[in-house]
Amino acid sequence: MKRIATLGALVLSFLLLQAGGPGFAQQAAQKQGAQKQAAPPCPKALPEDVHVQKVWETAKGPKEPEIAVLQFSGDEYKEFNRDQKQYLNDHCIFPVPVRRAVSTVDLSEDEVHKKKAEAKKDDPCVAVVVHTKYSTFATISSCRDRP
Repeated sequence: MKRIATLGALVLSFLLLQAGGPGFAQQAAQKQGAQKQAAPPCPKALPEDVHVQKVWETAKGPKEPEIAVLQFSGDEYKEFNRDQKQYLNDHCIFPVPVRRAVSTVDLSEDEVHKKKAEAKKDDPCVAVVVHTKYSTFATISSCRDRP
């Protein structure tokens, strides 16, 4: 008789566990998954004349620092230089927002660059942005149509 009662209690507890739904750990995992899926969209879409190439964005490549090469039209380059931090965050260039610029270098200000840029009018406006795990960033940029 004890065997039947023990077996019955075991089966009953198993059925109650199945009917009870997900446990605490499963609920926490589901909430975390929902938060990842509900990431806010980018405030601004990237214009068609801006091209972004992310370096090391491969399965075998290193994860940090994140590096992006951006190619702009002259007008968009001016917009980028107006407020680089805001531009990078508004267009979601990196998954984690940037917080502070550590260094910005504009090669367009160099006299040698200016002389050579006059000869080559088809050079694109380019910026290389390095984003660290501390959410700081540095840029090196160049444009023939300097703002």
